[in-house]
Amino acid sequence: MIALDTTLPALDVNDASGNTLNLKDFAGQSSVLIYFMRTSTCQVCVNHVRDLGKHKAELDAHGITVLVAIPEGAEAVAKWQAKSGSPFIGISAPSGSTHAEFGLNKKIFGSMQETGVVLADASGRVRYTRSAVIATGAYNWEELYSAMKEHLPLAA
Repeated sequence: MIALDTTLPALDVNDASGNTLNLKDFAGQSSVLIYFMRTSTCQVCVNHVRDLGKHKAELDAHGITVLVAIPEGAEAVAKWQAKSGSPFIGISAPSGSTHAEFGLNKKIFGSMQETGVVLADASGRVRYTRSAVIATGAYNWEELYSAMKEHLPLAA
């Protein structure tokens, strides 16, 4: 997993509409939370994203843009975005796995995609990470919220 106190990589990603974004584009504009789904159909991951949606007011209050990284590519991102109705931006890396760029690899004989959360402040500095091979261990709202309160001021 990407290390704390490093900066987000200058990684190009595509959103559900095929638009290219660079993670560095958020620097100076907003903090960024990236939730890495194991697959677009992982029910545990879907539930984690739904829980983030329940906390959208708190995320907005801290000026956080939420990105949901889906490892299967742009087509899966578009399908997930349409089906989920999520208020968050689905992304995938056009040149490979967004997950691998953050050190989230396939484990257990190469069959299980690691999942996790990365929180970076508006300067792009990584302030919180959590990852797991088993999706149930990759997300903890209370821990994430504590990191938000510690490292990210409330938005003006």
